[in-house]
Amino acid sequence: MPGLTAKPENLRAKAYQHIRTKLFSGEVAPGEILSEENLSSEIGISRTPVREAMGQLVAEGFLDREAGRGTSVRRLSRADVVELFELREALEAYAVGKVATYGLREAEAARLDHLCARIQELAGELERRGGTLDKERMERFLALDLQFHAWLLRAAGNRRILKVVYDARLFIRIFTMPHEGHTVEELHRIYDDHRGILAACLAADAARAVQLCQAHIQRSARERLEKFDRWERVSQIRLDEMEEPTL
Repeated sequence: MPGLTAKPENLRAKAYQHIRTKLFSGEVAPGEILSEENLSSEIGISRTPVREAMGQLVAEGFLDREAGRGTSVRRLSRADVVELFELREALEAYAVGKVATYGLREAEAARLDHLCARIQELAGELERRGGTLDKERMERFLALDLQFHAWLLRAAGNRRILKVVYDARLFIRIFTMPHEGHTVEELHRIYDDHRGILAACLAADAARAVQLCQAHIQRSARERLEKFDRWERVSQIRLDEMEEPTL
């Protein structure tokens, strides 16, 4: 009815969703301080439900709260990235081995084949235009890559593994530096990896499927860590340049 005020839990949920959207869209960067006042103004509610929503996101690991500094978007350390990729490797390799052992349904195999073909199409587009994937095409690739791995995990029939791996990938994507656009060579390599894993699953070759999955994730980890290290070096150089010389 008009005139009734919203319940506190509804306001908290509204604030929670608003902040999550800002995080997942990349609107706020890792390390950025979040202002309760600004957020409450954006949403059109008081600061109390915003503070509660931020507390929930701190508990979930999306935000960090430090005395004297406020609440900031979490920034993953190098060790965090290593651990998340190790988690992915262990769980996804197990799941892929299970899929190869018990087999894929026809619809699952068709979907995985389609996702491989879409990545190949992106590589073809990039070959024609040159350079690296722009932001729009990179988003398309990331969605296709995520779907491929998600469909394999779904086929393994373990929802908890699916959620843990999805969250790990989400943390890597959101809380490290922005993902650079892939080159044609990188797209072809990822396409070949996906095709190989799918072929091993269809051939019921569990050992090969596990080996290919592990190699695929290990390579992704190395590339991500190389970019992380390069980004850290550049960030440090910029900080050093900002420092005033000592007289």
